[in-house]
Amino acid sequence: MNVFYFNYSHDLALANGRKNYVPPLHVRQMETDLMPLAAMVAAQGDVVVVDERRMEVVPSFYKRSCPQVSFVSFANLPGGSSLQPWGWNANVVWKLGRHGYDSMLPAEFLSNVRFLSSRRWAVDVLRDLRDEMGDLPLCGEPQFCDTEEAAAAAIKNLPSSIVKAPLSGSGRGLRFGQGVWQPPLSGWCQRVIREQGGVVVEPLYCRARDFAAEFVASSDGEVHYVGLSLFHTTDRCSYLGNVVAHQEALMEETFRDFNAKVYMEVASWLERKLTQWFSGRYVGPLGIDMMLCCQDGKLLLHPCVEINLRCTMGHVALALSSRIAVGKKALFSLRYEKATQDLYNYCAQSPQAEFDASGRLTSGLMQLTPLHPEAHYVTLLETIIE
Repeated sequence: MNVFYFNYSHDLALANGRKNYVPPLHVRQMETDLMPLAAMVAAQGDVVVVDERRMEVVPSFYKRSCPQVSFVSFANLPGGSSLQPWGWNANVVWKLGRHGYDSMLPAEFLSNVRFLSSRRWAVDVLRDLRDEMGDLPLCGEPQFCDTEEAAAAAIKNLPSSIVKAPLSGSGRGLRFGQGVWQPPLSGWCQRVIREQGGVVVEPLYCRARDFAAEFVASSDGEVHYVGLSLFHTTDRCSYLGNVVAHQEALMEETFRDFNAKVYMEVASWLERKLTQWFSGRYVGPLGIDMMLCCQDGKLLLHPCVEINLRCTMGHVALALSSRIAVGKKALFSLRYEKATQDLYNYCAQSPQAEFDASGRLTSGLMQLTPLHPEAHYVTLLETIIE
């Protein structure tokens, strides 16, 4: 039996490093509202941890769509179970210990997760990948700068750049440079270098598409590729949503003007190398963000933008693909409203979900997480009309 605990504050907790870390209020709100989403990836007999204030609405909401899943509060974790959090960090282990749950993790596990989650390590992975696969149409030239002088030189050398903290929340910890070293960018870099040992600087690419290769590291030491996920972001790299479709359709859409064999070669290389690197160091889901970039009139593959050692929205999207009808596409997205009533109104006024005889979504909007009088976030699956 697996127990799923979707702690979406993981990236921020990992960057903070302290066991008693308290996320910002809006992150705590999102975590509370969206923890039940784990039901969509759980299997028969699995358990999903939800906030005790949501226990009154969660079981009935999933009675039809996830009848095989049961729900518990964090204080009532079943013994003898395998915990599957969104991501492992010191804060999760501390919470478990407070409720008498022994995570049974090796002593060095958390330090391995922190190191392997760093964008600094992703820079090394990309360098090795490009060295060994230099004949492929690839791009990506990040630099890890461990001093203020190195960061200033890298930023001045690029007319447009993106500067990243080694550890930060998804879509966070990013700043943009315009070829000059001045406040507020310089002050931000100085603080991150002081706290995390450096920053990553790379050109601001002309992105054509964002996607990820999703993997699972198993307890036998093997890392397995499990699929492609295609997602949308804003110009400032904030997450908007995932396209949900069967793999053949996703591959066709993502690589309609690029050779998909290049991606598959890269995914195969990563599968082999990650098995070598992760054996005995990490077990669980992970995703490697990639993108297609326009450069000198050509499309090139950036094969390692960052590495997420945790569950990802891409993993959730892969699980959701079994819930839509063959030949259909949908958008899996997160919606926020300051006023809770606006969430109720949006869901009520949207085209209602319709399903085929097998219970798969054919049209309309399917609500994936329940609403509550105190909710401000909801996840949705809405068919795409083409």
